[in-house]
Amino acid sequence: MPLGANTSDCYLANLDSLGNLLWTRIIGGSGEESGQSIVQCNDGGLLVVGSSSSYNSNTDVHLIKLEINGTTCGNFTSNGAIISGGVATTLSNYTTSSVNINNVNGPINSYNGGTIFDICACTFPSASVTAQSLIICSGSNTTLSTNATTGNNYQWLRNGVVIQGANSSSYGATLSGIYNCIQSNSCGADTSNNITLTVKGLPSASISTSGSTTFCAGDSILLNGPITNNRSYQWMRNGINIPNAIAPNFFVTQSGAYRLLITNTNTGCSKKGNIISTSLTPLPSATITPLGPTTFCAGNNVTLQANPGVGYSYQWRKNGSAISGATTINYNATTAGKYKVDVTNGNGCITKSSNVVVSVPCREGDNEDETSVQIYPNPTSGIFKLEFQYELLQ
Repeated sequence: MPLGANTSDCYLANLDSLGNLLWTRIIGGSGEESGQSIVQCNDGGLLVVGSSSSYNSNTDVHLIKLEINGTTCGNFTSNGAIISGGVATTLSNYTTSSVNINNVNGPINSYNGGTIFDICACTFPSASVTAQSLIICSGSNTTLSTNATTGNNYQWLRNGVVIQGANSSSYGATLSGIYNCIQSNSCGADTSNNITLTVKGLPSASISTSGSTTFCAGDSILLNGPITNNRSYQWMRNGINIPNAIAPNFFVTQSGAYRLLITNTNTGCSKKGNIISTSLTPLPSATITPLGPTTFCAGNNVTLQANPGVGYSYQWRKNGSAISGATTINYNATTAGKYKVDVTNGNGCITKSSNVVVSVPCREGDNEDETSVQIYPNPTSGIFKLEFQYELLQ
């Protein structure tokens, strides 16, 4: 095929099975080139055998190796040898192995060297895949690895679909499915074996409480976890395991952030549930200070005073029973008994004070004048005398 000033060049056209043109190439120099035969190699590329006079006044044996996309990767001339003898042997050797040509029917001092192997070495990829684990829990991953080869490209697939961006020799898989890897280079591509990954679900680990999460010292809060077969439990406070707290429920007696770690004993998969934060409120102090003697005669009284506090409220009691209306910081006791006060702070926490005993030993009238009466003689059936004695109490 004459092109421009050249006498003739070699023209290549690649078409698909429907006759659509994929690419074209023109091979030519200052002299004449021709293509005598063409064969597809086992790496997908092409080997063209022809002649060339561009490198020498004589006609040389000319071999051109092209990649599958038509890119030239090998160009050999025999420097004066005629186009006869050895060509068929050369093609047979090359198609047996993609890197098997050692000599191409020309003298050792040929124009571009003595071997296609040196000009265009190519090793067909061989892909295989292994997995760190074939069964994982949801939320974790396992590393899939293919045999890494310098110069190769990688593409991972899941269930036959390309995983975008998965182009290294390893892949961290998180989903169930069938995985494999395609390795490719200039010689071609190879698809690895399949790896089936199973992902197990996590157990439910949600916790709840029926009341307030704020409680008073000395009280507790019950936290409830899900009760299910084939489960183990571990309660945590502020991220640290609580010793021996391995039941579905837990009584909280301290402030902190609580959560439950539940493990499915069949699959080994674990999950930490939601966090419930609790707040422990200190109890108020509760003391009584008498503002006078606690022993007095009837008609007198003593003021009992409770300790003050911001947000405090009070309930006075006598002999254990609440005194109606006695809800201020002071209470005037007028009768004997055991008095105490309940002190409540702003969080509703209650402390009961110790008893204060009030005594009233004197009866009414014990401080009046004393009078005595005597009758004599006694006994008598006749006259008798009445004698009154009067004495002032000092």
